[in-house]
Amino acid sequence: MPEETLEGIVRPWRGDTDRKAFYRQIAQAEQRFTDEIAPQYATITRPMLLLWGEEDTWIPINIGHTLHTMIPGSQFVPIANAGHLVQEEEPAVLFKAIQQFLV
Repeated sequence: MPEETLEGIVRPWRGDTDRKAFYRQIAQAEQRFTDEIAPQYATITRPMLLLWGEEDTWIPINIGHTLHTMIPGSQFVPIANAGHLVQEEEPAVLFKAIQQFLV
């Protein structure tokens, strides 16, 4: 991703107060919230497109594959050369995949 984009993403979390807010936000991300709704994934009937960065180190691609198997009829598209911020790292690839899904 362009250095300017990365700078824009991290800038808000550099101040002491902002950094504390970021850590509070991360601390609230608990797996139990996901686990509570996971049984409902099998009831999804709408078309679902899952796009996942192959190099995502925050939520690894194997989680995406698992999610894909839990949602009937979903489509899974791994995005090469992208991590967690696919929209910033490979925007053209992301756009093309969404476009193809919507046609």
